[in-house]
Amino acid sequence: MPWLLTELSGTGVYPGYGSGLVRFLDPAGDTAPGGVLVASVIAPPDVPAIFDCTALILESGDLTSHAAITARELGVPTLANVANARRVLRPGDRVFVDSERERILRSSADPRSCPLCEGSPGVEVLRGDSWRGVEDMFPVVRRHTLIVPRRHVTDISQLTAAEWAELGSLLGEFRGRLLEVSGSADINVAMNLGPLAGQTVAHLHWHVLPRVAGDDEAPRGGVRRFIAHPFRPYPEPS
Repeated sequence: MPWLLTELSGTGVYPGYGSGLVRFLDPAGDTAPGGVLVASVIAPPDVPAIFDCTALILESGDLTSHAAITARELGVPTLANVANARRVLRPGDRVFVDSERERILRSSADPRSCPLCEGSPGVEVLRGDSWRGVEDMFPVVRRHTLIVPRRHVTDISQLTAAEWAELGSLLGEFRGRLLEVSGSADINVAMNLGPLAGQTVAHLHWHVLPRVAGDDEAPRGGVRRFIAHPFRPYPEPS
């Protein structure tokens, strides 16, 4: 099932991420263990419910609340001040809580849903006539960006000459912005095309991975190192 970005956001209490099925506090005290706990507030008698949850979402509270202090001590990824969390989320929903980036994703019930199509929620960082750049929901490096065609296409053979031209322009613009922000315009550009190449979203897209000094101790080889067992190892210089 594809992950879709929800409208919910809040204040990160303890950084990290966790996923699982949503559960609410049971007034009778019979709350099932595990999962992502969603509550308006956590009263002192309810604190034990935090002990075994994978993440915590609070509609109110601040960094000094009893629940926030307990979550930090336990290392539970937590978002506070998430307005309308119990209205948007329902028990049994499968969610992914990213408290560092202060966002919540929900698994779509429709396997045909496309998380990259025009109109799908996502943090847009680049805009073109035929393309857009959106933050990757599960980044492997900081500022990991997806360059995505606005129309739903599944193969590079479906792109027009105008779309290819704008793609090159957009990549150049992105490198220029990186240089201003991080002082480095070094990037890996990669595509997963087809299931044997690891593609899981059937919407054409490029991964753009900004690289900075220190994020990889031995970057030599670049994309060759994506393959765990290469057909022919890249030779070391003599």
